[in-house]
Amino acid sequence: MTDGNLLFDGASLVLMFFGLSTYVTSVRPAIATVNESSDLNDITTSLKNIAAAHFIIVLSITGIIGLQIAHYLIMKKTSKDDEDSDEDEDEQEEEDKKNM
Repeated sequence: MTDGNLLFDGASLVLMFFGLSTYVTSVRPAIATVNESSDLNDITTSLKNIAAAHFIIVLSITGIIGLQIAHYLIMKKTSKDDEDSDEDEDEQEEEDKKNM
């Protein structure tokens, strides 16, 4: 595993844990409040908290997807560059053999 892989995967894990912690600390207690409360004001506040938490969770998932797409594109580009450099080395070796 290269350092780049570690950074992309580590950042994705951090965003995943951030989304999960937001769910556990905000959404679950708010759902319990909505189910148990009969006060309309408490229910409205809890629903607003759920909506805000879901927005944060969606942003973290979007960040994960963005990181994974960037990681794929970088890996694709580096593999293409490696193939090009291998072809250049092969051509150079063939020219050296012809010149001898």
